Amino acid sequence: MSDLHLYHLPGTRSSIIYWLLKELQLDFTVHTFKNRAEVKSAENLERNPLGRVPTFSDKHGTLYESGAILQWILRQYSGGRLQPDASDLAGQQKLLQWCWFAESDLGAYNTLINLHTAVLPEDQRVSEVVPVAKGRVADGLRVLEKTLALQKTDFILGSQLTAADIMIGQAIKNAKNHGTLGAYPNLSAYSEKLMSRPAFQEAYNL
Repeated sequence: MSDLHLYHLPGTRSSIIYWLLKELQLDFTVHTFKNRAEVKSAENLERNPLGRVPTFSDKHGTLYESGAILQWILRQYSGGRLQPDASDLAGQQKLLQWCWFAESDLGAYNTLINLHTAVLPEDQRVSEVVPVAKGRVADGLRVLEKTLALQKTDFILGSQLTAADIMIGQAIKNAKNHGTLGAYPNLSAYSEKLMSRPAFQEAYNL
């Protein structure tokens, strides 16, 4: 059995880490929950006190929060893959920028949309949140569209896939599910490149 363990619920943010591990062709053990009730189990709360996924463990310890897990895997297990060379400080800056852009300017608002349209009980949903969150997602998507149009590159940091694309790819998939992807030709082409990758297909059970 591998020393790397991913605790995963299909269709959630743990798919980011599943996709990353597959792109890196790492040997890992995936522990798949059947539903959100299992994620909230006492056993899983010991790993992740929020009762969420992803959670990742290795010989060093247990880690939760998808962005932190992604950065740890890049640091410890990537062998320099899916990121600019360590000597390319400008590239490393951009990697961090786009990873956290995906989290704060897209992911957080996608989560709000999901909570207030599907996850929360109806009596806890606040309908007014949804259009505001969709507007913020649209702002982020416009930035991506403009960036891709100016760069004319296959991926956000150039000609090669990086971990930033994996973080952005999750956010774009959610935006597409929520009907907020819009008519962005460069972003649509970029999305198709990401979603056609075998590792993406496996991570998202497509």
